[in-house]
Amino acid sequence: MIRKWPEKKHVAVLFDVMFEGWGAGAGPGMGPMGNPIKPGYQDTANIGWGQYAINNGIERLLKVYEEEGIEGSVFVSGTIMEQCPALVKKCSDAGHEIVLHGDLQDELPIYLEEEAEHRKLEKCISLMTEITGKRPVGYGSPRFTDSLKTKELLVKNGIKYSTDWLGSDLPIIHKTPAGDICLLPFTVNVNDMPISVRFGHPAQMYCDVLAHEFENWFAAHPEEKIVVWVTAHAHVFGRPYGAAAFKEAMRYIKGLPYVWIAKPHEVASLVIDVDY
Repeated sequence: MIRKWPEKKHVAVLFDVMFEGWGAGAGPGMGPMGNPIKPGYQDTANIGWGQYAINNGIERLLKVYEEEGIEGSVFVSGTIMEQCPALVKKCSDAGHEIVLHGDLQDELPIYLEEEAEHRKLEKCISLMTEITGKRPVGYGSPRFTDSLKTKELLVKNGIKYSTDWLGSDLPIIHKTPAGDICLLPFTVNVNDMPISVRFGHPAQMYCDVLAHEFENWFAAHPEEKIVVWVTAHAHVFGRPYGAAAFKEAMRYIKGLPYVWIAKPHEVASLVIDVDY
């Protein structure tokens, strides 16, 4: 279906959790340790740090969603679906939209041959459909860095929107040889990865950035419609200090009368026919 933007709302806020996994012997590209490991050695600290998502992080962030009464989205790597399908099903059963997030976080589509990318995409779609009982309609590449063929492959496989897009405030239609796909703009200003990991700010900065933007711009500009994501990674803000910030962000947003708290497919359906 095609939706209309809700009346008297001009900011669409999408809460999302990143439930990510890496290949064997690999972990997140950025971690909490300041000094890098020499080339050729496994970063065992980072590997364990990334596994926190499975062991504790995802269930804590699901608890935040539940306590605040919000159904959002969870981006899931293919390897996560293989390692812990029950946790992925738990995310879906809680009412959250499950978005494909590639196969491995250390394997970017831009580096893959087309055949390999297509094969992995089909595998992930099959896994997600089997686990959740729903065929996915959305996709975001690791690092949101797709290949020159990704969008066409997504259309061929029935995917309706891609979040591999940082170039507009609102969703747009992108034409491929296989048909149209919605480019759903992703924002990274309220995201634990750059704020907490890359730049090393305390968790409170996450909430401060959010409030600053809304109080000093959005509140004063109802003529501007825009999409804003509020992102928490299960291996980063799935820890207590981060979960508290994610929860505070939700409470702040819920108090704003001009905000539409939406799921990704709902915003995509402003420009393309999609149901989930």
